[in-house]
Amino acid sequence: MHTLARIPRLAAVAALVAISYTSPSAWANPADTYATIEFAPGATVPQGTLVTITGRAFCDESHGAICLAEDQALTVGKIQIEPAFDDTDSHVVCALQTDYGDHLGMGAPAFSADFDTTGLGGQTLGFRVHYVTPGGPHAPKTSSSTCANLSITLSDPLPDDTLSYGQGFYGSSPTGEAVVAQLIDEPTCSVINDILVGSGFESRTCETPENLESLALFLTGEVGSQGGNNDDGFLPAGNPSENGPGLNLAAQKITLLLNLNLDILEELPILPSYFINIDTVQDFISGEPGPFVDPVFNNQELYDFCEDTIDDGHDICDSGSLVLSELGELVQALDDAGTTVDDICTAALTLLDQDLSSVMVNDVEVSRGDMTDILGLINESYDEGVPSGFITMGDVD
Repeated sequence: MHTLARIPRLAAVAALVAISYTSPSAWANPADTYATIEFAPGATVPQGTLVTITGRAFCDESHGAICLAEDQALTVGKIQIEPAFDDTDSHVVCALQTDYGDHLGMGAPAFSADFDTTGLGGQTLGFRVHYVTPGGPHAPKTSSSTCANLSITLSDPLPDDTLSYGQGFYGSSPTGEAVVAQLIDEPTCSVINDILVGSGFESRTCETPENLESLALFLTGEVGSQGGNNDDGFLPAGNPSENGPGLNLAAQKITLLLNLNLDILEELPILPSYFINIDTVQDFISGEPGPFVDPVFNNQELYDFCEDTIDDGHDICDSGSLVLSELGELVQALDDAGTTVDDICTAALTLLDQDLSSVMVNDVEVSRGDMTDILGLINESYDEGVPSGFITMGDVD
């Protein structure tokens, strides 16, 4: 592992950054080149992660005896990984960079160096890759990648003991059905009533404990020992056999409201301020770095293709193998826009209240069907305490 005495130390997460500048060479007719920089497992990591920074260099044209094709990977010359510094010799974010400091490491292409992020939570630090020509007639030009930022988060993106349940738990599990009445307070009853009215049901009052119990009975039916939703409750999935088709959106929204109230049972619920996430994140267990969690791998609806060929104990789509589904691309856009659980809640209520076919969420159009799927992924994001990575505390992009 390479470290620098003059800069903080860092750790790991994956993301690829490319684009380069070329610089002149002392040799005649050098071939243009470009360099890339990659952070693994990503460009946003919790503090304590060991980040592998990899630099590569490529021919930008077919020219001379070495660069026989455009985008050919270079195997000659040297790669340097350089931290971004300001005028005070402090390691800084790319936007504040005025110079580059002593290299973190150097080697033949492709070259990797490890950076320890322990103690660097809350900082964003810049790096670039510098390709050094081997020299000689018609040798490739020296070049540098653009500066790329590595962001180190302070807190656990997947807080320990956070809990959520899918609608099947509340609608067909005897244990889940039994707690629904405890999770319905007067404000939640009022919102659920609005959802049901928008779905074609008669309005009900929420003024007395009996009103709340009546609503719980409507949602679960008679609570029994067999489960399986043989008791004609609205949950799960709007119980189409009893209530007609097309009510799954309402059922998923109601389920989310129940999940947001789990603190009533002295459990740790997801919060409206949590963020939609499609990026691989590292879980922290009791403050110590834990496994990497990939929301795409954990939710097959988000991809058309994904491979995990590396036997490292982490269920993560291999870099370069992932092909997102239409839903995955939509979630990617929502993630990029910084979408929260509260944003989804508000948009879902608008869809139901106005009986719309789609709604805009942070300038991203979401259809009723996609909203139903997204609510389902939120509800299952900490299913019985196991995080899928789909909902994180803080935006981890």
